[in-house]
Amino acid sequence: MKWILSILLIFLSSNLGLSKQQYNFPKDHSAHEGYETEWWYYTGHLKTDSGEEYGFELTFFKVEWSKYKSQAPKDWKAKPLYMAHYAISDKNARKFEYSELINRPIGQIAGADGDSYHVWNEDWSVQLEGDVHHLKAQMKDFAIDLQLKPQKRPVIHGLDGLSYKGEDRNNYSHYYSLTRLETKGTLAIGGKTFQCTGLSWMDHEWMNNRSF
Repeated sequence: MKWILSILLIFLSSNLGLSKQQYNFPKDHSAHEGYETEWWYYTGHLKTDSGEEYGFELTFFKVEWSKYKSQAPKDWKAKPLYMAHYAISDKNARKFEYSELINRPIGQIAGADGDSYHVWNEDWSVQLEGDVHHLKAQMKDFAIDLQLKPQKRPVIHGLDGLSYKGEDRNNYSHYYSLTRLETKGTLAIGGKTFQCTGLSWMDHEWMNNRSF
């Protein structure tokens, strides 16, 4: 999970130089071209129809390595890097399982659509269907297929659509959250599929980083 921590540090230490943001939904759920780092982060609580409780997390990252000239390996600069992290907490068995993916968009194995909200990495994905966020992901023992429906308007972080990262007013990102997502779908555990319901949360942030 070291690369997850590295990306979080980029968010916290960036020097941005962006303009004030006027949000346009659902368009702004989609990928934003011209920004160096963008992430979509989902977490939630699930309860199966048999009463067992689970937590989940599914996160997608898009990093434009071409802009990190001092850090990017030469053969990575031509295309963005797509990363994803998926985790399940089994409250009943007191187990935590996670998996992660790192790919470049070769042969459409990973990508983020700027016209409609669709982000994917191999067979993990999130896609907007009407006003429902449809999430899919799987690993060895756990798979989710969930529909998340917002119950509240987006919460915009910061001032004038800018989320400041300290006293320096040039250091900020574009950042909003969907704080109450009614959740339903299926959770597969060890090959058995269960209906589930719950509540989820979504964060979406994008920024430029000129401090490297």
